[in-house]
Amino acid sequence: MGIDQGVYLITNAGSGTAATLKDGYVKGWERIKGKEQLNQLWFVKSVKTSASDPGYAAFNLATNKVLDLEKGLADRGTPILGWDYHEGDNQHWVIKKQADGKYYKIQSVKTQTFVDLNNGGKDNGTKIQGWVGSWDETNSHQRWVFNQFSATGSRIKSILDTHPKIHGKVIVEWPDRIYFTPDQYIFEAIWAKTGLADIKPRDPLFQSEAYEKVFKGWVVSRAQEIIKVDGFDILVGSLSLVEKSTQKIKVLDVSVRTSDDKSPDLSQIVFFDPESGRTLVDIPEGYEVNSVII
Repeated sequence: MGIDQGVYLITNAGSGTAATLKDGYVKGWERIKGKEQLNQLWFVKSVKTSASDPGYAAFNLATNKVLDLEKGLADRGTPILGWDYHEGDNQHWVIKKQADGKYYKIQSVKTQTFVDLNNGGKDNGTKIQGWVGSWDETNSHQRWVFNQFSATGSRIKSILDTHPKIHGKVIVEWPDRIYFTPDQYIFEAIWAKTGLADIKPRDPLFQSEAYEKVFKGWVVSRAQEIIKVDGFDILVGSLSLVEKSTQKIKVLDVSVRTSDDKSPDLSQIVFFDPESGRTLVDIPEGYEVNSVII
């Protein structure tokens, strides 16, 4: 069994550290928040390889470099680095979930060696390398968790529909499109640069809808600047609310994420208020949902 195409944070089963592109090489590193987290995020894409199993290439979001087994060497301890994609099998990987259904192993198509965290080290900067192994081994050095940071439009709709106030009100314009789901720290960092904190609402010139439009424009512009990989969109869904007492419209941005880092799968619905710059865990009291557009 392979893996769905999408954006992932790849963490080691034993250390919990993430495969991070630092100074040209892939190393184990504690999870980073904000823009620098892009060095830890990988767009795993299906590619044609010489292997009989489905093959993948993993593109780093911050650099567009791919996971590359240096010089395609089968030697134990061969470093894994980030390199320009040239479609070589030293840049292609077979990714399979183990029998426990939780962890994955990653094997080089070129050498059949496995992605390995050197001695399972927890320290920042621990080398990630190629090493001999087998699919059945349960050595945590070679077991990895693929934490979801993306989903298709249809999958996002199914998650949003689990919320009782949202169910049945979600419109997805592109159900098959892959959407990157940034964590709250990236949104908060972008919002801090927008200047929206200094703008006071004016009726009707600058109300909630205007804050949302400005923020969404900043997200798109900033993403164009800092994300170097193509192949997916960014989830900044628009949640239109009506205040029951005044009938005023309020617009929030809606996204999904993994649940408090306890599960690798997207399941938690989060809301971002572009007027205040705050992340909300639920819809504010006193409002009812008008629509959600993805």
